[in-house]
Amino acid sequence: PKPLCQFKGCTAPAKKKTNEGFCGNHAQVGKIRNLQLYYAQHQDAFGSELCSLFLQGKENKVSNPLQPRQPLPPVCPKITDLASFVENFVKKGYLRAIMLMLEGNEEGNKMKDSYLRAAHLAGMLEEKHKTVRLMDGHGRIFFNFCLAVLKQKNGRKRLNSLQFELYDFDHSVCAYHTSLFASLENVKSIAGNILDDTLDANTLLYLNFCGIGHQEKKVGNFISLHCEKNILVSWSSIRGSGKSVLSTLCRSLRDCNYSLRCLQTGRKQYHTYFLVPKDQINLVGTTINRPSEPCPINWGGQEKSTLADLYRIHGKNLKQRRVRITSNKYKNKCGTFDAPNGTSMYIVFDNGVGRKGISKLNTAVLL
Repeated sequence: PKPLCQFKGCTAPAKKKTNEGFCGNHAQVGKIRNLQLYYAQHQDAFGSELCSLFLQGKENKVSNPLQPRQPLPPVCPKITDLASFVENFVKKGYLRAIMLMLEGNEEGNKMKDSYLRAAHLAGMLEEKHKTVRLMDGHGRIFFNFCLAVLKQKNGRKRLNSLQFELYDFDHSVCAYHTSLFASLENVKSIAGNILDDTLDANTLLYLNFCGIGHQEKKVGNFISLHCEKNILVSWSSIRGSGKSVLSTLCRSLRDCNYSLRCLQTGRKQYHTYFLVPKDQINLVGTTINRPSEPCPINWGGQEKSTLADLYRIHGKNLKQRRVRITSNKYKNKCGTFDAPNGTSMYIVFDNGVGRKGISKLNTAVLL
């Protein structure tokens, strides 16, 4: 008989080996569990607990397992500049972990939507901005925004100069933010309603709602009051509130000189808008179409690891990545990953060596 899915209570047959013993519906859990095992083996307390909390939430059918609910062990307490902190967070695979918690398909619309929103927000950043104010649970938008800023001219200096304010109603989420960014003076966690605080011209604001609920009029009034500022706003319509929220926001802006323009990302039931002067809206249109490809995230890393560990941490993001082998027959040879899938590792080597399948036990360094 075929082995069954390892997810608690699931009786479906397990699928391919790449699902780590889980059925298609629970492949996401298999990937997170694989990361959790890796972090546990390497005595990485933050990574292990981050993944464990998500897995516990899925098994116990917590209403929102994407919401971090407690402080976690420190990530890198000795790193005090934000750019280095973000690079270390990505290198250790933590960003991939929290992105997988959103969606198990690493080429899916939810992931692409996150990259596009973060990249667009980074594009809204102007020289006058000294503060970035966000609503962000695990930090997907925060870290992808930081990566997008790092790619800009003088991005490292610019990122380290910014002050970040992370708002949330839930005190447990604020406790997570406080523990995560404990070593950084320019990232502040604030418990409260982001709509209750004043907004100055030096602040870039992203209102990112899972669901606006009964606050749509308050959101509309806030945006109309601050319409000349740089504001991005998103909300979920999974409960059917998409059109009513948009209508309310548009009515609030009726007497303003600004209109809402839609950022098309390809994600259903999730809507993102930003403000454009009304005299420009006829010239630029009411939507920005989704680019053919979102800004790719470089999961990076310079640590020497086995090929098996590199796949475990970075998954299909290894495709087309440059690598230098550091052991055995191909030691010190460089090449490019070709369609890694966890069961076989093929690398197209430079200098005429060609495409070779090599053992996952070989060690390597990503270039």
